[in-house]
Amino acid sequence: MAAETVFAFSEMFVLIFATMTVLPFVCRGFRNCLRPLGRIRALLNALSELDGLFYHSLESGFMSTCAATALRGQVHALHARADALRFRAMKATTLRAELEDWSRGLSGEISEAIRDVKALRGKISAMSLGVLEAQQRSPGCHICDTKAAVQLYHDISAVVPVRCVETAAESKVAAA
Repeated sequence: MAAETVFAFSEMFVLIFATMTVLPFVCRGFRNCLRPLGRIRALLNALSELDGLFYHSLESGFMSTCAATALRGQVHALHARADALRFRAMKATTLRAELEDWSRGLSGEISEAIRDVKALRGKISAMSLGVLEAQQRSPGCHICDTKAAVQLYHDISAVVPVRCVETAAESKVAAA
């Protein structure tokens, strides 16, 4: 009987020790990954990367003016959405309020916004890569020569309105 009591006590001690050891890491993971404020940081980082890529592609001549205008509207819409989500997340001043926001789906909305930002970043990257590859294939072609002609090398119909692509094709024909 005494051996069984000692064994039960040691099992209980191990269980409590393991729980107390693992619990801080689980709480830290929840705080950083699932709570709305942790997701907001990830959203702001993704938006920062998107802005850098957009302006680099624009300054380097990897996108036409018409494509830049269409994409600029999407970038501004994502910034407005991120601001609204950030203000909703920052409104919670206590852990209880933050957990209530989490249970209402705020973290899910923020994750959805992060996916949208990454999707737009992917479109801009694909467009810039297409222009860069087109420039590398034709060494005599300069950046200023390809601004209008680039739209014909890849399909960006999901990003740029059809009239912009037609305008780019007409300007290429007129230049030739």
